[in-house]
Amino acid sequence: MAHSIVSVRDDLQQHPELCHSTPIPGIERVLSSECLAGELVHSERTYSPAEDVITEVAVRPELVVGSGQRGKAYLHRRGQALLMTPLNWYRLNERWDLAPGYHPDDVRRFDRRVREDCVGCHSGHPAVSTLRANVFAEPAFHEMRIGCERCHGPGAGHIAWRRQNGSLNRSVDDPIVNPASLDTERQEAVCYQCHLSAAARVLHAGKRHSDFVPGMLLSEVWGVLDVEVPVSPDQRTKSVRHVQQMRASRCFVDSEGKLGCISCHNPHRAVDVAEQANFYRARCQSCHTPDACDLPAATRLERSNDCIACHMPRLDSSNMEHVVQTDHRILRKPVADDAGSEEGSGELQFFAGMDSELTPPARDRSRALGTFVYFDRKGRSLPPNLRSDLERSLQDFPDDGLLLEVLGTIARQEGDVLAAYRYLGRARETREGGEAALHKLLEMTYAVADWPNVLAYADELLAIDPGNVGVLAMRGDARLSLGETDDGIADVRRAVALHPTAIPLREWLVRQYERLGRTEDLQAERRIIEQLRQATIPAEFREAAAAADQTP
Repeated sequence: MAHSIVSVRDDLQQHPELCHSTPIPGIERVLSSECLAGELVHSERTYSPAEDVITEVAVRPELVVGSGQRGKAYLHRRGQALLMTPLNWYRLNERWDLAPGYHPDDVRRFDRRVREDCVGCHSGHPAVSTLRANVFAEPAFHEMRIGCERCHGPGAGHIAWRRQNGSLNRSVDDPIVNPASLDTERQEAVCYQCHLSAAARVLHAGKRHSDFVPGMLLSEVWGVLDVEVPVSPDQRTKSVRHVQQMRASRCFVDSEGKLGCISCHNPHRAVDVAEQANFYRARCQSCHTPDACDLPAATRLERSNDCIACHMPRLDSSNMEHVVQTDHRILRKPVADDAGSEEGSGELQFFAGMDSELTPPARDRSRALGTFVYFDRKGRSLPPNLRSDLERSLQDFPDDGLLLEVLGTIARQEGDVLAAYRYLGRARETREGGEAALHKLLEMTYAVADWPNVLAYADELLAIDPGNVGVLAMRGDARLSLGETDDGIADVRRAVALHPTAIPLREWLVRQYERLGRTEDLQAERRIIEQLRQATIPAEFREAAAAADQTP
């Protein structure tokens, strides 16, 4: 955890192999990672049939996320926003490749926003705005690396207590949290704050991710909903999520829920590969006797008498390429083709009976918002009564930015334009729903050529992320329509510089240059458009990628 996030500069000094130049060809574009003048550069290029570069855009990542035991992700900053690059470094086969969730020629390119809940788990203490969610100060972190307080709670009282008592003896009066001394639910919540994935995880009204403090129940900050995944009589589940797998295991059930993360994992250090078989066997034998295994000794020794190798095999069903995950179902007799799925097809339900810990208003709000999040992410039609459920929750939480923004989204989808403006206008003033509401208001006003409001909303958004291509393009069109021709063209040119393969934006410029008689600019844009329509991947990059894919 102490290596969770570092600067790229520091990481390059320790890992010069990251400077290995690697092309990752897509369909029409080539991503690459290389070091130039001692700096890591991630770039995207397009090539002509003659293998000349047509367009190029590059970013210099500033931060590395991840310890590197499996992979590393890369962030760059633009204005008050942190964004991911589409490239990750994977330790398993020592190569660069697409980050999880990215596809060849992905439209998100270098523009995938990083949320505060993500860096909240991958760093010690992010410096987030009090006015807008997912907006970061400069520098973006008060503390980059995950420290003691993530699991043990605030340390100031502990230090003061030690100074006053002058003793290192443990005492119930010491305010520091020892997770091992907590009841099972609070102990697991320390791990689940970051390691629990579910269908939907909803912050309670007025809460932030940083409001969780060790010693709390998870339900004091979040409402967590998941889709039921069937469990067979022999405790087989199709879930690929570690927490859900573990909770479905025979070990967890027979321990009456006392088996938890720290039953097996040492939170203070990663176990060396050479030690793992002995370390985890000792953990297993804290409950099971050595003679509980009925395999012949010779058979066990073939696998170094490794309990994990037999009962928690590594699965390749992860959604992360180049990464294998351990099967936490702890099956007596795992089946090789017993692959899991991310979620079941059942109904949404609260995780681990969490609804019993919530007040009725908080429970109903979490269920309604969680339903929207899950159905929207899956691209499914929303339940017909969802809007009315959300509106009832709004009566209990009238200034809730998330409720207002979601209600505005649904009203817009239903064609209820006046209600959409009303909800989104209120959400705009909130921290949690403000930026998303601004984007929707911008789109709605742009659609009806309400140029003054387009400018107002675009300016607010560009103050957060000055390189948002879509916002720049809409502001440019609005400025042109208001007679600010040079400023409008400048905005769209800036958008094209950031997204040089966006042919519709170049065609917009062509129309303006033609109207203004700017023949040289007109011809240059037409030439690039024609080249982009013939863009291809150079053979050497295709061959290099194919060779890399054959490397074990």
